[in-house]
Amino acid sequence: MAVGIVCEFNPFHNGHEYLLSQAGKLRGEKTVCVMSGNFVQRGEYACADKKLRAGWAVSHGADIVFENPFPFSCSTAERFASSAAAILLRSGLCSAIAFGTENENSGEKDFYEAAEILLDSKSADRISDIVKSSGNIGYARARYEYILEKYGEKTAALLSSPNSILGVEYAKAALSIGKHPILIPIPRKGAFHDGVPDNEGKYASAGFLRSLGNADILNRYCPADVAEYFSSNKMTSIDKEKFYSAVSARLLMSDINNLAETADMPYGYAAKIVKAVYNCGNYDDFYLSLKAKHMTDARLRRIILFALMGTLKADLEKIPESALLLGCSQDGAALLKKLKKEAKSEIGILSKLSDIGKLAGSDAQIYSKEIAAEKLFSRLCAEN
Repeated sequence: MAVGIVCEFNPFHNGHEYLLSQAGKLRGEKTVCVMSGNFVQRGEYACADKKLRAGWAVSHGADIVFENPFPFSCSTAERFASSAAAILLRSGLCSAIAFGTENENSGEKDFYEAAEILLDSKSADRISDIVKSSGNIGYARARYEYILEKYGEKTAALLSSPNSILGVEYAKAALSIGKHPILIPIPRKGAFHDGVPDNEGKYASAGFLRSLGNADILNRYCPADVAEYFSSNKMTSIDKEKFYSAVSARLLMSDINNLAETADMPYGYAAKIVKAVYNCGNYDDFYLSLKAKHMTDARLRRIILFALMGTLKADLEKIPESALLLGCSQDGAALLKKLKKEAKSEIGILSKLSDIGKLAGSDAQIYSKEIAAEKLFSRLCAEN
């Protein structure tokens, strides 16, 4: 069996290499990744093509890299984790999931306990009541305050930092599909303050590298092949004005009732987003006009992206039952060959995106949206 890792590698850096090495060493097994494709959870285009990022992962310790497809790759932490964890655990390859955590004193039991609390219907109802009654806090904050009051600081702390939140979501996803993998929380390396690394270490967050990814920074915090690539290739992003032209056209042609069913769209927000298009002549003004106190930047970007792509709430209700292979090592190829021979996988494995012609039902729809997104956004890409 192998250890599973959910990732984005946006870009691949020394911390990712450390995570891969630790995951393999702790279990003495191969590593299988489920990586976001060209669209990441922050609602943005990845800094480099998914095949290239998968290649970096394979070069630095990963044995198999599958894709977490659009729209799950840029959904909420819950949807993002449920899709990726299901691919790992239903693949027939993984008996464990490793992940980075900011909470170095928390172990497997703590993550499962937090997951069980959040899956309990009484807890869910109480958190919803807090959101409705308060009128001034969002779901994430209400969840944290409820857990803090009822279960204490140690459990609540798992819901206050991004990597630990995802760890809880992996546990929730596993329990929801009747699996109970070993969870391996690995403390993050490096001291971070507001995303900025310490001056002495060799570890930095991906966000820091995307924002200040000059040659000196990348050479220090990324493997040599990654740094070399970005020495002659700028990080990929979306051209904001081309993007806004596409978004504007889509929204102006949309039926307001259909738009209201867009994934992640809050109640009553569809009318606001259409009004913003009429009033704003550029992307920055449009984006700023939609910001709200309890709307995170990531959620707002996802809403805009989903509106453009016609991604509905219903599109995220059924998780993938197939996985697209992005890359593998020789050992990974041997694992896949053995898996096929033993017929133990609960999911279909696609060797190339054109294989979606073999799919049916919801998976055919999921991967057709992946293809549509790839085609559209390839026309909207720019270099920073």
